[in-house]
Amino acid sequence: MYWGATLNSVATRVMFQDYTLLVPAVGLGNVGQLAIDLILNTNPKTEHIRPFKTRHVLPIVGNDPLGEGCSGSMATCVELYRLSESKVCIMQIRAPVLDGHAQLFADEMVNFALNAKMSKIAVVGAADSSAGFAELGVQLHNVAYYSASSIKESRISEFSNKGMTLIDSSSPLARSGLLQKVSKACEKADIEMEGLVLFCKEGINVPEACMLGAAINTTLIVDVVPQLSRWQPPAAWAALEGPHSAPSLFH
Repeated sequence: MYWGATLNSVATRVMFQDYTLLVPAVGLGNVGQLAIDLILNTNPKTEHIRPFKTRHVLPIVGNDPLGEGCSGSMATCVELYRLSESKVCIMQIRAPVLDGHAQLFADEMVNFALNAKMSKIAVVGAADSSAGFAELGVQLHNVAYYSASSIKESRISEFSNKGMTLIDSSSPLARSGLLQKVSKACEKADIEMEGLVLFCKEGINVPEACMLGAAINTTLIVDVVPQLSRWQPPAAWAALEGPHSAPSLFH
């Protein structure tokens, strides 16, 4: 049964009232999705809720990529998880957003958060470090705090005091995925929205995912992975670079 069938139920509002919805921006290098995978797989109290029904993301189905091995459980393009102690609902997105559907998907995401009585949306991802760096004053692997107009000044000051670069919807961000689409939808719906953006380049962005995950855990949602000492990457990450070439090819 898909979550979309019960979006407005009382059970939904009780389960997620005053939660933060944490989502990846689906941008450069899939850094946001990889960081979310690290959080989900490392926190032993991660609770899988169910798939999220949407028409705006490329439909896929496959084996659940979390855990130490192939569990045989099914996973779809968008899945919902819960970390109840941190009051965080995580929407993991495992496929590209359809062309021309980014704003529609962002609107749908925000409507879900509103109907579930969530208090805030947090978006995490990456942007191209070679575009707009002069205007923003960022360098490779800098993490910046993104704030929508609905965020309280005290919250913005909190990140400014930590020495983080502050950016908003007027900032030039290249390949940042859903970030600014979600910001636009949140401002229209009058719900708080903030995020973290890691500036990097395209590649096998595992180190960048670890950096972004650490930034989430120490600044955006403190201790979303309590007592973190080492990330536990999903077993599926062994296939990030594809199959290895047969040694016989080089004989």
